[in-house]
Amino acid sequence: MGFQSQSRGPRRGLSGKDRLTEARDVRDQEYGRKRAIETVRRHRQEPAEGMIQELPLSVYEFTSGRNLIDDITAVVVNVVE
Repeated sequence: MGFQSQSRGPRRGLSGKDRLTEARDVRDQEYGRKRAIETVRRHRQEPAEGMIQELPLSVYEFTSGRNLIDDITAVVVNVVE
């Protein structure tokens, strides 16, 4: 999973393991790439550390803590030109 934000504010990149996007809620729906990207975009004005802290919190809320037995790994980078 990866993307590069083209919106206002700092340009960021996100890379993560499948476990992040494959986490499922009680209705068996995946968290998905779209939700991960939207979480990062909502927090794009924060330092990368704040963004990376929000991802697992967002997944935990989405899944209600269900079946989070695997690690959730993601990296947010600032794009510098």
